[in-house]
Amino acid sequence: MEKTKSKRKWYLVALAVLIIVILSSFVAYNSFLKPAAPPMVLTISKNAEADTLDPGLTGMIEGSRVIMTMFDSYLSFDQNNQIQPWLAESWQWSADMKVLTLNLRKDVKFHNGEPFNATAVKYSIDRILDPTMKSPQFSTLAEVDKVDILDTYKVAITLKAPNRFFLGVLASNTAGAPVCPDVAKKLGKDYGTTNPVGTGPFMFKEWRRDDRVVLVRNPNYNWAPAFTHHTGPALLDQIIFKVIPEDTTRVADVRTPSGSDMMTNVPENQVERLRADPNLLVLTAPQPIIQFFSFDLEHVTDVNIRLAVAYAIDRDAINKAIYFGLRQPAYSPMTPAHGAWFTNLTKTGQAIPYDPKKAASILDDNGWKLGSDGYRYKDGKILELTDVQYLYIPEMTIVQDSLKKVGIKMNLITFQGDRQGWYSRLTAGTFDVTAALYSTNVPGLEWFFFQQQIPWPNWMRLRSPEFESLVSAGKQNPDEKAAMEAENKAVLMIVQQAYWVPLFYPQNIVVIHKNIQNYQLPTFIYGWMFLDVTVR
Repeated sequence: MEKTKSKRKWYLVALAVLIIVILSSFVAYNSFLKPAAPPMVLTISKNAEADTLDPGLTGMIEGSRVIMTMFDSYLSFDQNNQIQPWLAESWQWSADMKVLTLNLRKDVKFHNGEPFNATAVKYSIDRILDPTMKSPQFSTLAEVDKVDILDTYKVAITLKAPNRFFLGVLASNTAGAPVCPDVAKKLGKDYGTTNPVGTGPFMFKEWRRDDRVVLVRNPNYNWAPAFTHHTGPALLDQIIFKVIPEDTTRVADVRTPSGSDMMTNVPENQVERLRADPNLLVLTAPQPIIQFFSFDLEHVTDVNIRLAVAYAIDRDAINKAIYFGLRQPAYSPMTPAHGAWFTNLTKTGQAIPYDPKKAASILDDNGWKLGSDGYRYKDGKILELTDVQYLYIPEMTIVQDSLKKVGIKMNLITFQGDRQGWYSRLTAGTFDVTAALYSTNVPGLEWFFFQQQIPWPNWMRLRSPEFESLVSAGKQNPDEKAAMEAENKAVLMIVQQAYWVPLFYPQNIVVIHKNIQNYQLPTFIYGWMFLDVTVR
């Protein structure tokens, strides 16, 4: 009997050992022999190449779209457009509203391991204000008088005058995104093309011009704004921003299972088709962006010609033919997203609507007479404009036809896929008109219109102390009602002098595959919106 019990005991021990061996082998197989899961990659197609990946030097929305996944801001707008802490965990204003003290987080590092601190803040702001950098963000921070380091994680920003929009600048603009001082000093203007080191949730890997930018997850990231509820590293391994300038090609790409997972700048004429695709979701949101038509004021010096053009442009025709009625016609350089600072000029009777008879009357009254060829002449000279376009080429063919109907000849020169060619024409002043987009998260007007921004982005070459004084009063006057009145006068100058012809307020339209989970479509562009995203 004892011998039988002993055998049974050893049998159970042997069985247990065998089970352990089998389980260990299974674990070993799964751990070492089973192929590792492929990296989780999100591929985003966009319609234009970035100008640079340097937050202090970018002048394009498509640059910001990539930059803000690699760089964080001092402050952030939340989903309700309220300013919240980010790299600055708190802040205080002086009694005269001219000194802003930022208390910085102490746990933030740049991608190369260097600490983010007050030195980085001072360097980043001073760098933008350095005239040798010729930063497009210069006017955004032009009111900064000096930046003082109070201690390692505390910095004081002194303004030349109060600016009620300054917190918004630090929360929503690439001017509020710090760069890594050591790397930026070493690389100079090459910082944004070779090694853009930020503090954001994704890090630079490679940039193949006119093809793609590849970013990889920052494994040490743990400082997203608290309201995101996910402050740690992103779940994605990589984000690829792929450049596909042609709209129909981008649509075909996103509809292909092996193509992009997400598409930005969705053309309105493809929305219904994309909505009908069972594998895709179309997301829309308002955004503080305006599409506009502008002049080189050194070439088109006669305000009457500019006003005639403004009255001749048929927004409804463009909206119907190109945008399927999905864009809101614009008559002000401000957007409805600016709340109380936005005035509906149509309701106040101050808008310049489509009125070809008015356009013709203005030209007649100013001596521009129709010739037998249907175009207008004065002193033997034809009324002719040269339009250079990188984007919005179909839209401008409609404008071209509208202008022809009132006797204005518009020559359309296209630079599709050649952003540098378009940029060169604008900065050199070898054009008359162009159409573009402007994104402004705060209701300031200086970025495009101040003299210090010539030739970019003030390619209009506007030089107006009166205008600049009004904009400054809008920022500085402690009486908000008086400030709004000054800002509105500046808006009316743009409209009534026809520096711009506002065209549309585009919706933000993005299409994603249904296998993309937890993507948010916020009003502003931030890297934190990708933290929870997964690709099934």
